[in-house]
Amino acid sequence: MRRRSRKGQVYAGKVVKPDTFRAFVNFGESNGLVHCSQIAIKRLRRPTEFLKDGREVKVILLRFDSCSKVRLGSKMVDQESGEEAAGRKKKSAEG
Repeated sequence: MRRRSRKGQVYAGKVVKPDTFRAFVNFGESNGLVHCSQIAIKRLRRPTEFLKDGREVKVILLRFDSCSKVRLGSKMVDQESGEEAAGRKKKSAEG
């Protein structure tokens, strides 16, 4: 999956294993980890407040860690449109 996945790309996925500090999301042929700090803009006591098992979500690929594990985020993606959230978009190079 790593060769076809790109950093910054938004993917649709399904929550497969939420727990205390993270949730795993299946997207395409792979699973990725969403850390609790990357789930929502507001502070959550538990990831399961937002990511329920089986819920369809849109995530952005943040990076591959040193063990080639996929790190994802959902707070940067508008869950309705799948677009990167307005406050997180890179500013245009136009001056």
